Amino acid sequence: MLTLAHAQDAATAATGGLPAIIGSALPFILVFAVFYFLLLRPQMQTAKKHAAMISALKKGDVVVTDGGLIGEIAALKDAVVHVRAAEGVVLAVAREAVRNVLTGDAAKGWEAAAKPAIAKKR
Repeated sequence: MLTLAHAQDAATAATGGLPAIIGSALPFILVFAVFYFLLLRPQMQTAKKHAAMISALKKGDVVVTDGGLIGEIAALKDAVVHVRAAEGVVLAVAREAVRNVLTGDAAKGWEAAAKPAIAKKR
């Protein structure tokens, strides 16, 4: 009699096993899909745009670094960008540290904005 009961349980488990597995795995699949489309995919697109911007850098571009330094590219090497921050001041910055390339009015007025404003209060 015990053998008959075990056989019936095995038969039900074999026939209803696949839908039960899919039903229990479906929430995990949905969570992964939401995670992918809301977090991973946008981050990969941002990284791809940054890599394209880094590879398109050229001499004369006005850039902003991760540290907030604004300057004009004086020279480019493989992994290093030489940025002119002020007259006679050229800094070596890692190419990956360039966050943004300024265009338009922001690029034209960077030198005037970089000069220190010294107010005489006497």
